[in-house]
Amino acid sequence: MPNITRGGSMAGLIMYLRGPGRANEHTAPRVVAGHDVIVELAGEGVLSADGGLDVANALDLPSKLFGTEVTLPVYDLNEETGERVSTGERRDAHVWHCSLSVKAEEGELSDEQWSAIANDFVNEMGFVDEEGGASCRWVAIRHGLSTAGNDHVHIAVNLVREDGTKADVHRDYVRAQKIAGELEVKYGLDVLESRQQNARTLSANKPAETARAVREGETYTQRDELRRRLRTVAANSPSERDFIAAARNARVIVRPRYEKGGTSRVVGYTAAMIPTKADEKPVWYAPSKLDRALGLPQLRSGWEQTNASELAAVDAWKGAGRAARMRGYDAPEKVQAAPVSEVAAARVASHDTEAATPGERLPAFNAEAAAADLSGVYAHASMAFERGTPGPLAAASDEFARVAQGQRGSAAPLRRALDVGYQARLMARGAGTDSKAGWIGVMRQVNRVAKRIATVQQERGAADNAAALRSRAEAALNAVQERVQRASGQPATAAPGSTLGARPTTHQRPANPGRTRGPDLGR
Repeated sequence: MPNITRGGSMAGLIMYLRGPGRANEHTAPRVVAGHDVIVELAGEGVLSADGGLDVANALDLPSKLFGTEVTLPVYDLNEETGERVSTGERRDAHVWHCSLSVKAEEGELSDEQWSAIANDFVNEMGFVDEEGGASCRWVAIRHGLSTAGNDHVHIAVNLVREDGTKADVHRDYVRAQKIAGELEVKYGLDVLESRQQNARTLSANKPAETARAVREGETYTQRDELRRRLRTVAANSPSERDFIAAARNARVIVRPRYEKGGTSRVVGYTAAMIPTKADEKPVWYAPSKLDRALGLPQLRSGWEQTNASELAAVDAWKGAGRAARMRGYDAPEKVQAAPVSEVAAARVASHDTEAATPGERLPAFNAEAAAADLSGVYAHASMAFERGTPGPLAAASDEFARVAQGQRGSAAPLRRALDVGYQARLMARGAGTDSKAGWIGVMRQVNRVAKRIATVQQERGAADNAAALRSRAEAALNAVQERVQRASGQPATAAPGSTLGARPTTHQRPANPGRTRGPDLGR
C-alpha cells in the first residue's frame, strides 16, 4: 500500500501532483485531507495552479521560518563493485512523500474514505501532535487512477514541525507498512498476505521504555502497566463518569480530547501513569498506542448513554483535564486490589450461552467484543493476584486483547450496552464475587467464553491462535485456583482438562535485576 520517497522541493511535488501527470492520468486533482491551515487554504473542488503554489508555500512555511535543515547523504555508484558510496555531501530532504493505493479490483474509494485513511495514517506515523505545537504540515491529494488502474492518494509532509523541530522518520518504511496493514483491516480492504499475520498486534514497547523498566527494576513497562490498568478500569465501570473516577483510583490520568470548536463534546482521550516523583513528567499514550478496544467509541458502546449521563461525563472530563494541567490528581498513594465487580461479572455472563436459562435470548455472540471483555477481567485478576509480578493472567489479558483488535473492517469491537434489568439478573447469578473465592466462579465462566472465542478462531482458519487462547485461558484459571486455594489452606484442584502441575508460560517482560516489586504497588 505505501510507497515513500524524499525530496527537497515542496513546490515541485505539489505542482506535479496537481498537474496532468506523465500519461495525462491526473484528473480532477483535489485536496481530500491535510493540516487545518492547508485544507482551509485549498478549499473544495479542483486544485488550480495558483492554488497549488499557495498550498506548497503554506506547507513550506515552518522550514522557511525556522531555517531547520533536514538532509540525507548523497551517494554515487561504484561501477566496479556495484556498491553505493557516499560522496560526503548531503541533500535537502525535508519533503516526505508517500502514496497509498488499493488494488485495481477493489474499485474506487470515496473522497471521504481517503480522507479518513490519510488522517489515520499521518496520526499513526507521528506527524500530528495532539497538543498542536509539534505537528507537521501535510496534505493529501487525490487525482484519479494510476495507469495500472489503482485508486490512490498522495500524502506530502514537511518534516520541519511547526515549532521548528524535526519529525522522527526513523524506520519510516517499516512503520508505514505496519500502519498500512492495520488500516487495510480497519477499512475492510484486501490485506497483503505478507501482512495478514501482523493484523492483530498490540503496539510494542520501544527500546527506551524497556530500558527504563530494567533501569528502575520494574517487571513491566509503563505502556504495559497502563494497558493493564485501563483494561481493569474499563471492565469494572458501568458508565463513562465511573470510568474517569476509576482511572484516578488506579493512579491513571485521563485527559480529554474535545471536538474541534468547543469543549461541549469529548471525542477521545489520552492516558498516562501518575508520576511517582515530583520532577517526573507524565508519559501520554493514545488508546491506539495501547489497545484499540480501549478507544472511547468502543468503550461508549458498552455503556448505556442518556442525555444526563453524557452531561455528567463532560463535567467529569473537564475536571480530569484540569487535574492533568494542574497536576492535582487527588489519587490514592497505592492501587488497592479490589474484588471482581458485578459489572465485570455481568459482562462475562452476557457472552456465556451455557449460563442462559431455558428460553432466555442472549445477544448474538461477537468474538471480538467478548475477547475485549475477557481481556479486561483477566487484567483485573492480574491486578488482584499477580500484583507486581505479572504472569499468566496478564499474558491471557494480552492474548485476548489481540483478538479484540478487530476483524476486517473494524478497528476494535463495539460492545453492546447491557440492559439494566438484564444486568441485574446476571449480577444475581454471579453472587459471591465479593471475595477472592468468588473469583473462581467468575473465572470458570470466563474460561467457557474463552473456549467459545477459540472455537470461532479455529473456524476462521487461525488454528495457532485458537490453541494459544485455550492455553492462556487454562493457565489463567489454574493460577487463580492455586492462589485462592493456597490462601485458604485447601489442596489445589485442576480445572477440567488441564494439568495443574505444569508451569504456565508467563508474560514476557523485561528482566528484573534485583527487585520484584512491580509498578502497581507504589503507584
